[in-house]
Amino acid sequence: MSGRILILDSVATNRIVLKVKLCCAHYSVYPCASINEARRVMDEVPIDLVLADVSDCNGLKALCNSRIGRDGNVKVPIIGIGNISSPELRLKALELGVDEVLPRPLSDMLLHARIRSLLRASEADAELRLRNETSQAFGFAEVSEPLILPNKVAVVGVASPTTIGLSRAMSQALGTQVKLLSPEQVHQAGSDTERPDLFIIDSRHADGMSNDGQLFQLIADLRSRPESRHAAQLVILPHDASNLAAMVLDLGADDVAMRDSLMAELAIRTKALLKRVARMKKLRDTVRTGLEAAVTDELTGLYNRRYAQPYLTALTERANQKDQDFALMMLDIDHFKTVNDTFGHVGGDEVLRTVADCIRSNVRAFDLVARIGGEEFLVAMPETSIHNAQRTAERVRNHIEDTPIMLPCGREARVTMSIGVAMGTTADKDFTTVMSRADDALYRSKSMGRNKVTLVTAA
Repeated sequence: MSGRILILDSVATNRIVLKVKLCCAHYSVYPCASINEARRVMDEVPIDLVLADVSDCNGLKALCNSRIGRDGNVKVPIIGIGNISSPELRLKALELGVDEVLPRPLSDMLLHARIRSLLRASEADAELRLRNETSQAFGFAEVSEPLILPNKVAVVGVASPTTIGLSRAMSQALGTQVKLLSPEQVHQAGSDTERPDLFIIDSRHADGMSNDGQLFQLIADLRSRPESRHAAQLVILPHDASNLAAMVLDLGADDVAMRDSLMAELAIRTKALLKRVARMKKLRDTVRTGLEAAVTDELTGLYNRRYAQPYLTALTERANQKDQDFALMMLDIDHFKTVNDTFGHVGGDEVLRTVADCIRSNVRAFDLVARIGGEEFLVAMPETSIHNAQRTAERVRNHIEDTPIMLPCGREARVTMSIGVAMGTTADKDFTTVMSRADDALYRSKSMGRNKVTLVTAA
């Protein structure tokens, strides 16, 4: 995962050590010795994340107050680093406004996992904002409504004095009833209005989770299920479990806390996660309700060309700003006219719907899928590699080829798809140049016999 990381530390040795670690992980690094230097860098460069020494409380507080992103909305995430010898000192740093506190000596595994986790959250947030901005361009988005924090929270763990005490304490801290659920009850929450917005997974003691495998399975399961994938996860771990914390974050947990965390710290982390859930839900709802009628394809439910074009313009601009590659995929159903001639337009419509579902189910949740012509589709993949783009295209092609399509007339149809993939880079100032390359790649796939994937890089 690429990203621009600013280091704020008055000690040169600390800056050098951190820069070496981050450069080895392919981040762009900007070391700064003072808050004024950091502000100058942040005015000139779209910083994605900050690592800041927590010993200078005044400087750290000033940084937290001035870390508004270039869009004037979302704040740049900050990880505080320092000699944190007690839960009270960690709480003090969190109260200043940082997103996480890591003690020295640093665990490299946990440092990189926490960076990846915060960058993933920022990237998902940025993607939804991009779609919201596209909505505003059409005059549909409503952005003035106040943010309403959700209040459905559940503590997950085996019923014991420790988990019962945690749920009661969190109820008091949050001013709302916090449920206590066993791992087996997590997916039996009932209706949408009863499902938790936040799961606090208590794994502090042996009676909380029987083993790490059960914890990993629970985290992955919550993230993969449609009814809980948008809920936040805070995992409370045993003391000094930095490697376990890193694995939990990489599996999809939103935040981790240690066993010795004070209730005030848990409340800060919980409220921050609930605010993130509310913001993301508001953006999703704005995009969904504002654009459905005007910029979605009625037959397949995908976005249409009218939406795709301004989205791709914004995607290209963001890729240039953040120095990130992206991929465009052009897809065309082979011999679709024959399908219509054989099965009629009703059968052809069913083929289009099924193909759309196949494409949508084989790409990432934040990739854009659009129907831009009769039997032609487009997939835009932000921040992706050549390898991932080609692998995704092959997966889509194979799935469509292997999927029997049951038609209203009772007959079965099978179709194949030709795909062209083009990589966009910072050299592409306009998405039309990338789309033209993807079109050329699609033409090559068809000219080579169809049912193929052709990939081209920058011209």
